[in-house]
Amino acid sequence: MNQIDTLTVELQKAKEQIRLLTKDLDYLTIEKEQNEKHFLELIEIHKQNNLEVANKKDLLKAGKDQLELLLESLNEVVWGRTLPDYRMQYISKKSAVSLYGFSIEEWYENPDLWQQAIHPDDKKRVDDENTSLFTAGFSELDYRIITKDKKTKWVRSKTRILKSTEGTPFFMTGIAQDITDQKNNFKQIETQKSLLSNSKNMLELVMGSLDEVVWGRNLPDYEMQYVSDSVVNLYGFPMADWYENPNLWSDMIHPDDIKQVEKEGESLFKLGITELEYRVITADKKIKWIRSTTRIIKRTDGTPFFMTGIAQDISIVNEYKENLEQKVKHRTIELEESLEREKELSKLKSSFVSTASHQFRTPLASIQANSELLEIVSSNASFEYHEKCKKVTSRIKLEIHKMIELMDEILVLGKLTSGNVNFKPQELDLFNFCGQLVQELNELQTDGRVINIVTEGNPYNVYVDHKLLTHSLTNLLSNAFKYSLGKSNPKLTISFKLKGFSLTIEDDGIGIPKAEMSNLFHPFFRGSNTTEIKGTGLGLSIAKEYIEINKGILTVKSAEGVGSRFKISFKR
Repeated sequence: MNQIDTLTVELQKAKEQIRLLTKDLDYLTIEKEQNEKHFLELIEIHKQNNLEVANKKDLLKAGKDQLELLLESLNEVVWGRTLPDYRMQYISKKSAVSLYGFSIEEWYENPDLWQQAIHPDDKKRVDDENTSLFTAGFSELDYRIITKDKKTKWVRSKTRILKSTEGTPFFMTGIAQDITDQKNNFKQIETQKSLLSNSKNMLELVMGSLDEVVWGRNLPDYEMQYVSDSVVNLYGFPMADWYENPNLWSDMIHPDDIKQVEKEGESLFKLGITELEYRVITADKKIKWIRSTTRIIKRTDGTPFFMTGIAQDISIVNEYKENLEQKVKHRTIELEESLEREKELSKLKSSFVSTASHQFRTPLASIQANSELLEIVSSNASFEYHEKCKKVTSRIKLEIHKMIELMDEILVLGKLTSGNVNFKPQELDLFNFCGQLVQELNELQTDGRVINIVTEGNPYNVYVDHKLLTHSLTNLLSNAFKYSLGKSNPKLTISFKLKGFSLTIEDDGIGIPKAEMSNLFHPFFRGSNTTEIKGTGLGLSIAKEYIEINKGILTVKSAEGVGSRFKISFKR
């Protein structure tokens, strides 16, 4: 083979190799393009994964924020710890600080802080519960803690253990709730239950000792809940019958009283309480009168749920009442007849007093005229004889004056007794009225004393019978002078107030003995310390009657040897 052939063969081989290399190059180019495409796809997937991870991180952060917000809104303490190191992973801040008093930093720094807070008396019980916790996986326990500020609180703790698929505990979580108030309330409830039980026992003891029947029924079935032992004595039926037959009481009502009892029963649920007297026919066919008081007890929504009552045997009382009514009727007739006789006697007495007073005036006038004539005649006799006659006639005149005064007061008393005193109220300037009356009385005094007038409030006109007031006030002011001789001036206080007015007469006189105050206004009564002072004992009695007819009230305060204070009060 020549050199050219050799080169040709070599050239063909070289072409084949170039073809093969070109083919490989095309394959590598395609593979490169595929790899680049796949790489781009991987980059896109990586981007998507990164975006998804970012979204999940945001969602996780949002969920964490929401969880923290939820935890902080709870009153309960929510916590979580890793196991086996018991390191705190989360705890609700606000409620933990509020319940235990320790700061959040202290909870994260000291894993054993919760155990240190357990009350010494409850520590063993809590330790025993924790021992069984890892077996049971869950526990619930009430125990006491001592807070940072040394307060004792009750806590209800719920704890749960979380385990891996292999069964290895890796986390524990729980809730702690403050139940101090619940425990205190429970204690109070238990105390109330004890008191209620004691009260029930006492009630049963009291009910057993009562003659009255005390009972109670449920509504609306009327089932008997309790009835006192006295029911047997009152109605005659055994105790068991009352619990077995709710209508037993209604079956015993006297036929003539059934309508009355039914009518009262209809109003019971409206009024809530009734009281009724009716007859019953007992087991031994006796008729008894019963006084029954029944009360309906309702729930807060107004639904009746219980009725209770008391039944009392009043047969003896009614029998006594009927006898008493007969006696009262007869006595009333007797009193009416006696009153008529009394009225007749009163008329006769008034007539006699009036007639006698008028009949006495004629001889008294004659005696007075003759005494004056004797005094005139004796004036022509010797001086000594004239003085003797004058002394005698003066005594006669004084006694005649006393007799006339006494008869006038007896006439007034007769009018008061028979109710013949006229009451004619008119408008009156009280201030000027009192001033004029005091001036007249001051002019009659022979010892130089006068009545001091004091005014309280703004004066206004009043509506009274001035004649009656004149007589009453004159008597009281005259007495103030008469029973305080040698003492200071009497005082009249006129008080004007919004709702009424008053007249107060005060003196520093002999006063009234305490033991005699109750008889002060009785006709003809005179104090034991007034024997040396003239009077009839009628003045105060008449003054009081006149004041009361004038729609006033007379009160008195007095002390023997100190003085007296009479007050006339009127409503405006």
